[in-house]
Amino acid sequence: MALGVIVAVAVFATPVLAAHGTVPYQGTLKKDGQLYSGPAELKFAIFDGETVLWSSHEIDKRTGMPRGDVSVSVAGGEFSVVLGEPPMKSVDLDLLSAHPGATMRVWVGTPGHSFEQLSDQPVTSNSPQSGVPAAVWSLKGNRGTDPPVDFFGTTDDRPLLMKTNSATVVTLGSSGPVEVHKSLLVHGNQTVDRDLTVVGSLSTSGSFSLSGSLSIGGSATVGGNLSVAGGVTAAGTSTLAGVTLQSGGVSAPGSSAFGSVQASGLAVAGDASCKTLTILGGSDLAEPFPVDPANAHLAPPGTVMRIDPNHAGRLVVCTTAYDHLVAGVVSGANGVQPGLVMSARGNPAVAGTHNVALSGRVFVRATAANGPIAPGDLLTSSDSPGCAMKATESERSRGAVIGKAMSSLEQGRGLVLLLVQPQ
Repeated sequence: MALGVIVAVAVFATPVLAAHGTVPYQGTLKKDGQLYSGPAELKFAIFDGETVLWSSHEIDKRTGMPRGDVSVSVAGGEFSVVLGEPPMKSVDLDLLSAHPGATMRVWVGTPGHSFEQLSDQPVTSNSPQSGVPAAVWSLKGNRGTDPPVDFFGTTDDRPLLMKTNSATVVTLGSSGPVEVHKSLLVHGNQTVDRDLTVVGSLSTSGSFSLSGSLSIGGSATVGGNLSVAGGVTAAGTSTLAGVTLQSGGVSAPGSSAFGSVQASGLAVAGDASCKTLTILGGSDLAEPFPVDPANAHLAPPGTVMRIDPNHAGRLVVCTTAYDHLVAGVVSGANGVQPGLVMSARGNPAVAGTHNVALSGRVFVRATAANGPIAPGDLLTSSDSPGCAMKATESERSRGAVIGKAMSSLEQGRGLVLLLVQPQ
């Protein structure tokens, strides 16, 4: 059996001022000239000549190898390991910086075969980095001009992990998203042109603009403006100075209104609970009712409607005075839209096309044929199709009153403001 290893990269992964840290180590392992796949055990040591600068475990004086080993999984010849992570001994980076000619010695063992020492390899490539002081973690500023080596990242399809105290805080995927595993604190203004997922919390003292979707698993605090062109999903809490919900986006704070809803911008798939709800777009409570399509044009906003005795749940235009089947008034007359519409979407038994006011204030088509209408008069149906009139016969009015007039109509026909109170 012949083993060989080609080092891909081994760079310092801690600031130059730190005394101890870790070294990401990647390589390609071949067995009998072919890329090897499977489990392997590795032993590591860094030498300068015959001087041992570092070893993964204590050196066995009898064998000259570290006593312990590191288990890795090799796929297509590729493997990676972080030297200095427990249970290995930490790496003295200051010591390595003082020995630019240091080499890495690797022993490899595979199932059924004893450990074999491979050829020593340089820890880093000295020639393109000879002008760089101390550790490569300084990123070399603008002092490196060789694109193959002057970058921070990986050269394969594996993600780049950024860790602190051995815990992953940022994952840079080869083709996926940037994952932040802890809190994300933004002090300035930020613009993101793709989707953003935050597992922890999001905090920014400036503005935050996102052209994709935003998903927050923790809490979000935005000190400036938050603009999201896509969807917003928050499993935790959001602290915003002001929120405006519009169809197609969310912006906050600095908005002119707190909690205003425009168009169809807010959709809640589950239950919604709030302490106080203020509706600014309408003034009556309505439900959608079905109307015979052939006669739908006869029921414009303001029309008095009655129950259709021949079709359960359907309404028709009321054409009889003091009709005990009177139901309500079609909402929307004189520009006053319903403030709240209740419906059971997907249930054909209660589906409908015409919003009929059941409570609140609405303008109704009226006639003064039964006398002038004054505020406070009870209104009922009339012989004029779809029009209300003043109720003057108490016996006939029982069960036929649709509400009280809140404005006047001296003569003819017109719109009267009605406080809907079916009786």
